[in-house]
Amino acid sequence: MNQLNQLSPSLLLAVLLSLSMPGTTDAAPEAQTSPTKQAVPVLQRKAPPQAVKDLEQAVKLSQAKKWALAHAAYTKVLKTSPELGVVYADRALCSIALGKFQAAIDDCNRAIKFQKDSAEVYSRRAACYTALKKYDLAIADYSKVISILPSSADAYRNRARVYEKKGNKSKAVQDFSMAAKALSGKLPVGKDTGKTTVLAVQGNKIVDLSTVSTDKFDQAVAKDTEHKSANLMQRATVNMLRGDAAKALEDVNVVLKGSDADLKKDGLPPRPKILLLRITAYQKLARHEDAIADCNEVLKTAPGEEQALISRAISELALGKNKEAIVDADKIKTNPRLMNAAKIVKQRAEAAMK
Repeated sequence: MNQLNQLSPSLLLAVLLSLSMPGTTDAAPEAQTSPTKQAVPVLQRKAPPQAVKDLEQAVKLSQAKKWALAHAAYTKVLKTSPELGVVYADRALCSIALGKFQAAIDDCNRAIKFQKDSAEVYSRRAACYTALKKYDLAIADYSKVISILPSSADAYRNRARVYEKKGNKSKAVQDFSMAAKALSGKLPVGKDTGKTTVLAVQGNKIVDLSTVSTDKFDQAVAKDTEHKSANLMQRATVNMLRGDAAKALEDVNVVLKGSDADLKKDGLPPRPKILLLRITAYQKLARHEDAIADCNEVLKTAPGEEQALISRAISELALGKNKEAIVDADKIKTNPRLMNAAKIVKQRAEAAMK
C-alpha cells in the first residue's frame, strides 16, 4: 500500500515549499503558551476521518486554553494515531498548564522518540524539570535547545534563570549576555537540519510525513522507470521532511536533469518550483552560494517570485551580505507569511550592520 496514498508529488512539493522557511526561527517558543503550530494543517483530499476532526477540536481547545478538555481531546487522537510526536508534545503543554509536570515530561519523552531535534519539545520538558527543581536536567534540555537554535534568546534567558536558582550567578550573567546578543541578531542561526512536521491522512488515521519510511519510494524508484521523476520527487520531499537534505538533494538533481516534457508527463510542477525545493535543500546544508544561484535562475523566469526572493535574502544574510538581504526583503509585499520572514531577515541584517 502506498504510504502517502492521499498525496500527489505536486501536493507534497507544495506542502514542503509552503511550510519550510529555513533560517527564520527567531527563538524557541515559550514552553507554556501555545500549542505546536505544525499540528494544525492536516492534508486530505476527501472527507476527513474522525481523527482529523478530533485533532482540529483539540487544537481549538488548546488555543482557547481549555486545558483539561484539550488534554482529553489529544488523548482521543492518540488512540487512533499513536505515532504522532507533535500530539504528545501538545498534550504535554496541556499537562504543564494543569500543573502535572511529570505527566508532561512523560509525553515529552514520547514526542522526542518521533521528533529528536524538536527545540520546542526540549523547551517544554526543561520547563517541567525547572518546576520540579531538577535543575541539572533543565540545564541539559535548554542546552539542547541552544544546540538546535543557536540564536534562541529565550533558551539562553531560561537557562540563565535556572543557573540563578542553582546559585551560579556567573553562568547566569553569561547566559543573559548571550540572550542580549541573540536579540540583537549577533548570533549565527546555525544549520536548519531539523524535521518539518506535516500531517496527512492515511486510511482512518493521521500520519506525520516526517516519520514516514522511504522504503516504498525506494522500491518504486527501482521498479517503475516510467514514472521515475515522480517517484524521485516523492522520495526527495519525504527526505526533506525527515531532515535528510543531502539525500533529498541527490534525487532533486536527477529530476532536474530531465526535460520539461518529462516533468509534465509525471505530473510534476514546472522547473522553477522544483528549483525552489533544491534551494531549500541547499540552505539546510548551508550551501548558500548554490542557493543564491538557484534563486537567480528562478527569478529570471519569474521576477516577482517571493519564495525565491525570501530564500535569496536568507542566504545573503547567512553570507553577511546584509545590504543585499535588505533589498530583497523589501521586495516582498503580498504573501503575509513571507512578509513576516522578510521582517525578521531585515531586522537581523540591520542589526548586523550596526
